[in-house]
Amino acid sequence: TQRDVNSDRVSVKDFGAVGDGVTDDTAAFQKAVNSGYKIFIPVGEYLLDTVYLDRAGLFLEGESSLDTILIAKESSGYVLDVLYGTLGKMSNFQMIGNSIKDGGIRLGCHTEIKENSQNPATITSRYSAGILENIYIHEFKNPSSGHGINLSRVQNTEVQGCFIIHNTVGVYRPDLGFCTSTKFSG
Repeated sequence: TQRDVNSDRVSVKDFGAVGDGVTDDTAAFQKAVNSGYKIFIPVGEYLLDTVYLDRAGLFLEGESSLDTILIAKESSGYVLDVLYGTLGKMSNFQMIGNSIKDGGIRLGCHTEIKENSQNPATITSRYSAGILENIYIHEFKNPSSGHGINLSRVQNTEVQGCFIIHNTVGVYRPDLGFCTSTKFSG
């Protein structure tokens, strides 16, 4: 597929994703994230390690919540790891875990420590925020983590109509005091 010149979104297939459930599509997904466009995931089975979602306003939309499937590789980490910034929205796909992967989606806080001549240590925290909608997350069964969704220090986050089952922990919220304006519905 080719990106429509009038569109503000790209397909992960534009960056080489195969979607056959066997080929590692991590690099193609990361290139799509780094492109700066909204990302469309066509129907298929995408084998993924960790994709770092580290830019503001990212939109990640599957074609079908049943037939667009992200399959976790057997490695540590999260499949979709939002390091910081306003996510935008993730919607309409399924995630299948395993007994090794730490979890499906992590929205977390990224902290930077900068030193300069006026202030020896300036600490800046960037909190994740966004909407997770119509996502089916299951089978993340790592005995020490296995999070369907990890909400660590998030603000203004909505989880709507997500089906999170058969994980060691469905929704992990370690820092309840730092999770502000988080809404669950559906």
